[in-house]
Amino acid sequence: MHELAHVWKHLENRLPAILDDLDIGSSTRIEREADAIAQDALIPPALWEGFNNGEFTSRAEVEDLAATAGVNPAIVAGRWRMANRNHQRFSKMLGHRTVRARMRNWPGAYD
Repeated sequence: MHELAHVWKHLENRLPAILDDLDIGSSTRIEREADAIAQDALIPPALWEGFNNGEFTSRAEVEDLAATAGVNPAIVAGRWRMANRNHQRFSKMLGHRTVRARMRNWPGAYD
């Protein structure tokens, strides 16, 4: 969603490409704008504001918000981790190191 926000809002003749450095945080205006658009597109602000987004948030609360927003729980868990600067919590919900295994079952993924 972040990259789609760049295409929608930022790509033009004078700025034909945007290179993200994933090792540094979003510091420029266009990076912050793309982050905000992506966050709001996946989890509407009204839902996020009503969410128990703090130290004592439970896995069940993450799953409930995901169901309400119509997104995978990994989306909510990932946003929680970014918002709380805690990249350890909810790790199992993100499917760490499972993308390659899942891609094997996707038709045409390795053709």
